[in-house]
Amino acid sequence: MIIPVLLTSYYVMICRSAFSSLPEEVIESAIVDGANDIQILARIGVPLVKPTLAVLILYYAVARWNNFFTPLLYISKQELQPLQILLRRILIQSSHELLADEILKSEEQGMVSLQVRYVTIVVSTLPIIMAYPFIQKYFVKGIMLGAVKG
Repeated sequence: MIIPVLLTSYYVMICRSAFSSLPEEVIESAIVDGANDIQILARIGVPLVKPTLAVLILYYAVARWNNFFTPLLYISKQELQPLQILLRRILIQSSHELLADEILKSEEQGMVSLQVRYVTIVVSTLPIIMAYPFIQKYFVKGIMLGAVKG
């Protein structure tokens, strides 16, 4: 489920533009100093495009975290299903439209249903919210890569 969508053409184009924006003089000086291609990539290229890579990793993580349809199709065992499928199930089961068939539906049960929905949404967003502060310093630099300069 993860490997087929690991490399998308959109991410490749963004990485290519980030690597092509590196100054040619820096790469030439590394070659003169005796660095091979792997050393240039590891010691010069990746540290200089770290903001772009951080943003792409954040985009990928959010997309995989919020994806519920692919695991719904491919994973049949209940214990292997991700949190998003559980969240979807809770939101559907506590939906007022589906519960409207009951004749005597008290207001307290409706309020509990609403609170359960809100709590599951907050709990499902916590991991991404906790990861964001570590990537925040790179986010503005990386997101502005393709912006038009005035």
